[in-house]
Amino acid sequence: MIIYKNKASGKYFIHIEDLEDNKALFVLPDDKDGKVLIKDIKLDLFHDEPEEDDDEVLLKRQLVSKKQLEKYSNAKRQS
Repeated sequence: MIIYKNKASGKYFIHIEDLEDNKALFVLPDDKDGKVLIKDIKLDLFHDEPEEDDDEVLLKRQLVSKKQLEKYSNAKRQS
């Protein structure tokens, strides 16, 4: 699994796939209401070096949430 760190918030977003126009599809971190969304975002908003590791390792390191992992798994199953 590949994650990117947002420059402004410092939060980690799970990468689903690259899109055109320097964008990619991401699973966003949990919002204030505990919802997790999928959105296309410009790659310029993230640090240049993504991190790649096993999903369980990223969860243990608290870089992603269980809700993010569930949303990511559902998105990958549908693609």
